[in-house]
Amino acid sequence: MKTILYNTTTNQTVGKIREGSYSGIWNSAMSEQPGWTPEHIVELEVIESEKPATELNEYATSEWMVEDTGSMAGKIYKQVWTVHELSQEEIELREAQADWTHPEWAKRIVAPIELILDDTGIKMYGWFQLNNFPVEKVDDTTVHLYCNVILPQHQAIVDALDETVTVEDRPQILSV
Repeated sequence: MKTILYNTTTNQTVGKIREGSYSGIWNSAMSEQPGWTPEHIVELEVIESEKPATELNEYATSEWMVEDTGSMAGKIYKQVWTVHELSQEEIELREAQADWTHPEWAKRIVAPIELILDDTGIKMYGWFQLNNFPVEKVDDTTVHLYCNVILPQHQAIVDALDETVTVEDRPQILSV
């Protein structure tokens, strides 16, 4: 059984979800008297639920709620999921980002694999690898190099390869 402490005065959780009971571990960081729990702090049973399956035009969010069972001692802290429909703009963004496998990176350089075999490409590829930037072989002809900015020392390489490589920005929703 998982539990969490709950402040009935502020209606907020105290601490983290814990495997087992909090009984007897209320410590001096939370109270002057170890093992003593103030009256307004109660232990609730945590009920987690599985994220529901969603369609391509949906997403799910969860919220934690205290379920009323009559007395505070019998209440539970329950995870409740809601499925939402994506807006047309969100669907278009999801489709645009479908092949953007590293969404934490704002840019990607699309380059032919042969580039990796010449001196310039080897240096660029090596720099990405040494700095733990994602490099992904897309197919037998193309590689993606992900980054957030093109550094000044690399801009000359990108400019020199203008006919060979493409720099793409991660698709985003534009505010109107």
